[in-house]
Amino acid sequence: MALSANSPFADGRDTGYASWRTVVRGRFPALGPQPYVTSLHDYRQLTRALHASEAMLDADVPFRDVRPNPRHPTLEVRVMDVPADAEDTVALAGPVRALVARSVELVRDGDRGPRVCGELVRAACWRAARDGRPGDGVDDLTELTAGAPERPAVAVTHP
Repeated sequence: MALSANSPFADGRDTGYASWRTVVRGRFPALGPQPYVTSLHDYRQLTRALHASEAMLDADVPFRDVRPNPRHPTLEVRVMDVPADAEDTVALAGPVRALVARSVELVRDGDRGPRVCGELVRAACWRAARDGRPGDGVDDLTELTAGAPERPAVAVTHP
């Protein structure tokens, strides 16, 4: 999110956020970071329950930041703003593809992913939306905040 932050304006004024789109999306239930689930079955069960509560329009198409595609065996990464030009789009695609590829390897090896505090994930997303690429970021695994030069560019390394 921080790498693509590109929506600072709303209604003709600077919002003070690098990604106002992220803030607006946060107002809706069932949007934003995906809650931790232990299996595809649990994911589908949660999605059906959210749909039944009317917090989601379509159980097959949740608007999470990252989601399995309902029709194809792919993962959709939807968290980003639209980059300003083709060069920025290509530069963003590399780290995203690397994260997905590494995550797939970990899942295939039986790794269920780290259990992180949902509030820390939301805080990390808020901070990325507010400050964008040059700002400090929250690492929801270590619970530390670090400036851009100290943060790794892309890493999925948990055991």
